[in-house]
Amino acid sequence: MAIEKVHIYQNTSYILDEILAHRLGLIPLKADPRQFKMKEDENSEPNEHDSLVYEMKIKCTKKDLDALAHKQFISFPVYAKHIKWLPLGNQKDIFTEKDVGIISDDILIAKLRPGQEIELKMFAVKGIPKDHAKFQSVCTAWYRMMPNIKLLDEIKGNDAVLLQSCFPKGVIGLKSVKGVLIAFVEDSRKDNSSRNVFRYKQFDKKILLSKIQDHFIFTIESVGAMDPSLIFLEALNILTRKVNNASESALNQTEI
Repeated sequence: MAIEKVHIYQNTSYILDEILAHRLGLIPLKADPRQFKMKEDENSEPNEHDSLVYEMKIKCTKKDLDALAHKQFISFPVYAKHIKWLPLGNQKDIFTEKDVGIISDDILIAKLRPGQEIELKMFAVKGIPKDHAKFQSVCTAWYRMMPNIKLLDEIKGNDAVLLQSCFPKGVIGLKSVKGVLIAFVEDSRKDNSSRNVFRYKQFDKKILLSKIQDHFIFTIESVGAMDPSLIFLEALNILTRKVNNASESALNQTEI
């Protein structure tokens, strides 16, 4: 869910209308997209099943700036917390502002001087990132293969300490055997494949670095509307449906 249309009734700030609308469209919403339908016609009236409506009415006065008198020439900041949700239909019985509000209250939208004001209404709909990046449910997502680290020979003493420094913290551990430090693989998952160990000849043929070909580590950072684990499962469901549709299409073509 993301803000798609903005009706601007008043904007006397220094930010142009189109830039203001663009900034509002990129503000992440808490609304769970699974609870809404895709809008069939972009020109149809918004309803409780496919849209969310918000408004913002704010005006800067001299009194507002006096409250911030600890700084000279300061502008009155407009934050995402000034955006208010307007329930459509029976949405008030289903959701609360906490469910469909803004992800973070401290997102800066604009700064006003005395006499300047912003009054607008925003309409959020469900969409896909293919249409616009603002509909993306994650800010970053990537995967890597599971690192595999094997010690082919015993590494002890100062070499063990040096080996530990070649990897991120937690990859190589040290244990004491009869007062001698011996290196062991503690958690290869934390390795970032830096290959720093190959800088030292004393480790030649003593350590093997590889990847487990059928073990993938996914890292997903959500913008906040859905938990990363749910995003991953929904992505698998979408991928499965696409594969099934492609298989059915290929089967029908073969029969023809």
